[in-house]
This record gives sequence, C-alpha cells and structure tokens, in this order.
Amino acid sequence: MKSFVKVFSFGLIFYLGMIFLGAFNTFNPDGTFRLALTHSLMTEGSFITSHGPINYAPLQSVLMIPTYAIGYLYGMLTDVPADKLFLWGIWMCNLIYLPVLVAALLVLFFKILKELGVDDDISIVTTFTLFCCTFLLPYSKGMFSEPLNAFLILVSFYYLLKAQSEGYLACQRRNFFCLSLLILNNFVFVLYAGLMLTYVLWDSQVRRKSSLEAWRVAREGLLILSVGVVLFLGYNYARFGEWFNFGYPGEGFNNNLAVGLYGLIFSFGQGLIVFAPITVFCVVWFLFRNQEMKPGHRYLFSTSLISLACYLLVYAKWDSWHGGWCWGPRFLLPFVPLIHVMFPFLWKSVSKENKVLRIVVALALVWGLGINILIFADPWVAYQMNNEMPFLHRVFLPEESFIYKIASSGIGGSQALKGAVILGCCAFALWVWRRVFSLKVSAPKLSASEAS
Repeated sequence: MKSFVKVFSFGLIFYLGMIFLGAFNTFNPDGTFRLALTHSLMTEGSFITSHGPINYAPLQSVLMIPTYAIGYLYGMLTDVPADKLFLWGIWMCNLIYLPVLVAALLVLFFKILKELGVDDDISIVTTFTLFCCTFLLPYSKGMFSEPLNAFLILVSFYYLLKAQSEGYLACQRRNFFCLSLLILNNFVFVLYAGLMLTYVLWDSQVRRKSSLEAWRVAREGLLILSVGVVLFLGYNYARFGEWFNFGYPGEGFNNNLAVGLYGLIFSFGQGLIVFAPITVFCVVWFLFRNQEMKPGHRYLFSTSLISLACYLLVYAKWDSWHGGWCWGPRFLLPFVPLIHVMFPFLWKSVSKENKVLRIVVALALVWGLGINILIFADPWVAYQMNNEMPFLHRVFLPEESFIYKIASSGIGGSQALKGAVILGCCAFALWVWRRVFSLKVSAPKLSASEAS
C-alpha cells in the first residue's frame, strides 16, 4: 500500500502541475479529428467520423474512449443538449487522458532511472528537468499523439533493461507487445519495431550466444508485431476500403534532406537544439564519453541513438518534416524522454569537469525552462494564425519565429509569473515527497567508471 501511495503521489504532483498550467484549454486540428474518431467509435461503432475517414492511426482514439465516455455520460445526466454532449467528452479527455498519460510517463521514467542505479535525488531532479526543461510539457495539452508514442517507446526500453536481469524471453514478449501498440498509434514506427527486433536478435545471438533463444525471439517477435501490422491494415480497409491506403495522398518523402535535417536540429522555429538543448547535450556526451558506462547500458543507449538517427533521417525527408503548427520538432518528441535517461550520467560526468562545462549544462536547463514558460505565457497559436509571413520563413528566420515575436512583444508578466510559480510549487512538492517517503529502492548503484 505504501508503495502505491508513493508512486501515485509522485505522479499526482506532475498531474496537478499540468492542470494548473491549463493543460485542458488547447485544441488543434490533429486532436479534433482524433476525438471525432473516439466519438464515432463510442456512439456508432464506426471508423468513419462526421468528417469522413481521418488520416490518423486508431490507438489513441480507442484509448480515449473511457474518459470521453465519462464526460459524455456526465453531460447526459446533467441534461446538456444533445448537440453539446461531445464538448463534455472533449473536456474530460483534455482534463484526464493526456495529463494522466504524461504523468504516467514521468513515473515510468523515474522507475527506469532507479533500475539503472541512479540515486534518489538525481532521479527526482532528472525527472523534473524532463518535465519542464524539454518540450514534453507543452505536449501535455493539445491531443497530439507524440506523448503516447514516447510512453510506449519508454515502456519498450524498460523491458529491454529488465531483460538483462530477469526473464529474458518474457520481457522481450512485453517489449514487442508495446511495439505492436506503437505501430497502431503511428504506422511509421514499423521501422522502429524492425530495428528493435534486429537489436534483440543480435543481443541473443552475439552477446548472449544463444542461437535457440535468438530463434524464439525472432519467431515470437515477428508474430506479435505482425498482429499490429495486420490490425492497422484492417483499419485502413475499414476507413478507406483499401488495405494499403494510409490516408496521406500527395505526401511523401520528397523533401530536401539537408533542409529537413537543418530544420529539425538547428532552425530557430523548429530545431531540437532550441527547444531541448539538454537533449542534444545528452547525445553529444554519449558520443564522446560512452566508455564510462557499463557495457549493457552502453548497448541499450546505442540502440536508442541509432533509432533516433534513423527517424531523424526519415522525417527530414518527409514533406511535412516540420510537423505544421506545433511547438518544436514534435516528430522527434517520442525519443526525447528516452535520450533524457542519459542525463544523470552526463551530470555526474560534468560535475568532475571544470566549472565552465557545468555552467553550460545549467544554462541549457534554464533555457529549456524559459521556453516552456513562454508557451504558457502567451497564445502562440493566435500569433501563428494571424501572421501572414510564409510558414517556412517563421521556421528558418529567427526574427520571424513565434518565439522571437512573443518575447520581443513583451509576454504577459502575470502569466509568466504564474507559470514560474506553478513549476516552483511542483519542485517544492517533489522535495517534500522526497522527505516524506523513504526511497529504499533496491537497485544497483552506478559503477565507479559511470560515476567518474
């Protein structure tokens, strides 16, 4: 019971932070269509919405059915007009589904850090920096599918980690089940599932030297992943009448690769280095200092970085590589929590270095925090809609970006202060949580080489 209260209260701190920051007030076309599918599935049992068939994958819409039904039922019990019932369903999804999902992601993230042997204080600080110093926080509202993708990728990583110390085949089955769900939330992750199957086969055959185990992994992994692929193809048929119609006619991988890579990494409007510089620092640290990690951990993080690199190339070639009107490179968000798991190793390493390096890392965290306060302090979507400048100019020209425009116009002081106070209260609540609960989690400590 104490363990449940500990975990629940940890997630509750982040959930309340998102709610007080206004996590349920933002809508976007992506979320609107996904909620339309939820409504259609719940009320008519159909994959065809009032807007017709939608382009998006089905998993998130299916998972939102319970929370949507709660709001819908509440509206019915309170005599809300029939044409307004869907608003209660939408409001409930924004209030419960997405903030709870992000809170669950943060709880899992903390658990992974403990499994890696990171001490309590650094685990809490790392989880808090993921929450407010990367661009995960802005996606706690808006109903984009990337937070669910990030959660499933993190669950997959967790079972890869657990497989090193217990029930290898059982953990890999759970890993592939998560990957099958990931395919159902975005078919492009069939590539990630293929990469993961390759990693696990290599691990079984080369590192664990077991051909029989490799054969079982291949057989079971392919079977589980095939279920996800077949279900998605069936979804295609149900909405379009064609098995291989994925709903994006006229779009493809026709973008200039150099433009996409520059835009996703360096551009002021959508670049990873602008919206999550600490994530970039984690990647750079691993490339140069990975020898400080245990071989097993180095293998896990290598798979993560190879996967990120593959998806960076894939999305850089996609016509809509920028993700449209969104905060930062949202297509890369699913990998941000995974890469941020490296932060404790980065921090311990720079703590032994000179002051300048520590200050640079600290400034990256402060920058990320400031960017997040900025989005909650000003209606940036309104700026996007009212700006007649071509969209790509707002991505590539710093002086035309919404970050620059919002900051230079003077953000609402009271809203900025509100955001800072709420995040400060979250940090204080985590400190109290640390003092109240005795975090005696049995986990291996960082090795001397990892802590150096």
